[in-house]
Amino acid sequence: MIDMIEKEDPVISEEEAAQYDRQIRLWGLDAQKRLRGSRVLLAGVGGLGAEVAKNLILAGVKGLTLLDHEQVSEDSCRAQFLVPVTAQGQNRAQASLERAQNLNPMVEVHADPGRIEDKPDDFFLQFDAVCLTGCSRDLMVRVDQLCSKHNIKVFCGDVHGYYGYMFCNLGPEHNYVEEKPKVVKPPADSNDGPEAKKAKIDPNETTMVKKTASFCTLKEALEVDWTSEKAKAGLKRTPVDYFLLHVLLKFRTDKGRDPDPQSFPEDSQLLRQIRDDVLEALALSANLLNDDFISYCFSEMSPVCAVVGGVLGQEVVKVKNRSSGLPIPSLTALRRTVALNSSPITLSWLATLRSSSSCTASPLGARCCGEAQDGCSFWGSRSGRGPCRLEACKCSSLSESGPEKEEINSENRTN
Repeated sequence: MIDMIEKEDPVISEEEAAQYDRQIRLWGLDAQKRLRGSRVLLAGVGGLGAEVAKNLILAGVKGLTLLDHEQVSEDSCRAQFLVPVTAQGQNRAQASLERAQNLNPMVEVHADPGRIEDKPDDFFLQFDAVCLTGCSRDLMVRVDQLCSKHNIKVFCGDVHGYYGYMFCNLGPEHNYVEEKPKVVKPPADSNDGPEAKKAKIDPNETTMVKKTASFCTLKEALEVDWTSEKAKAGLKRTPVDYFLLHVLLKFRTDKGRDPDPQSFPEDSQLLRQIRDDVLEALALSANLLNDDFISYCFSEMSPVCAVVGGVLGQEVVKVKNRSSGLPIPSLTALRRTVALNSSPITLSWLATLRSSSSCTASPLGARCCGEAQDGCSFWGSRSGRGPCRLEACKCSSLSESGPEKEEINSENRTN
């Protein structure tokens, strides 16, 4: 049975009831109370972090701590809407505080300019959920293992150009409820025909079914033994983006940063080398991940951040208010099953967001995606893929405020 008792029973004031009226109607007063009693740590206030922060603040958590030691740069302003353009050189968390707080004054928003690597274990124990973006693999594994021991929910996510992913660890036994149509059974003593005696589904009534899901740790998810027979059998069902994640995390570990559009030729060559090393270490074929990924994994793109941040923020809210539904719905193809040692485990990875994807084409527009995929610098620079490779592309000479840009923007919005 699901334990619905929290450490605190927050009281919803009349002002809060008016503020969250639509949400209360959607998932109920008790769910909103549970959400109002949650304190969340968000590490990394880049483009993805800003989207997650916005969604959590608007949903109405009790408190949100923005942790980031990085400074605001010109690149970060392109995908991060919480920092003003005049804040370059300032701490990214502190520069984001004012706009973040203005989204919802009822949420306690704090900024911490410290390094997450320097935080002691006790620091993380004061939160109900921890969301990590832009962190190294070793750090994410360390925080995930610590929080797992203390029943703290962990979420990880990143955006690399047209690619995005998220991972969540909700513990070995995560209880949730699922809403299903109510089945109406006829009376046992009914004398009607066989058809009348069959159980029928009433579309106007639903019932809540209690279920339990098991989640693995990040360390288990990343350290799959691909030489085992069960892992080999599940290889075809595993998206290649899982291995791309290994490459990008290895790049971040080796260089202390993500691939930089300003050093596109050098970083492209390094990505190829890391790809070969990673696949060799995993005992996998070098042909598993071709060179195409290199053109799509530079910088943060705001439309991709919006999609990934929307899903990531939604999952945090869903878990904390214990609303109905399995975290990371399988219907959206965000879950993959691979073999770990002798038993299957469930990985929660966000499906790839590429220029050919409908979820990316929706915010970008069809023309934008097509020209970016062909190598246009005007649109392609959003993913940092280097100089324009189109000989007759009129976008290559566009200025940021020129009339041609407005014409293309107008045409793109109609696509």
